[in-house]
Amino acid sequence: MAPDRLDSLLALEDGWDNEGAPAPDIVAITRAREVLTVCERHSLTPEDVVADPEGGVILSWYRPDRWASFEVRSRTGSTVCLLDLRSKSNVTAFLVGDIDDSVLEMKKFLLGSVDVPTPTAHGDVLTDSTDKH
Repeated sequence: MAPDRLDSLLALEDGWDNEGAPAPDIVAITRAREVLTVCERHSLTPEDVVADPEGGVILSWYRPDRWASFEVRSRTGSTVCLLDLRSKSNVTAFLVGDIDDSVLEMKKFLLGSVDVPTPTAHGDVLTDSTDKH
């Protein structure tokens, strides 16, 4: 279960990756728990809940033709949503404003209803490497 995996990150210590990575901090874990709660309310359980080598938390979903993740940063709890269409090698990343809106848009993306979300519904687009050919 995703909440159990998130709780297990609390037990990590600095250097957990044998390369000196900081353990996820309480700010990142708390924010990830908020994101996870909203995701579960919308029947979205992540396939992966892992520590980020920079002290944050990553929640990820995979489909045959696309993947999505929420990356929660350490210290600030700022959250970035990454969406990728594997067939076109694009990654769109946006800062998450309202968690509920972002989760709903990500759900539409994972279901194939949209290929690129409307960033204004969520936050500022950080990158958009969409193949325009």
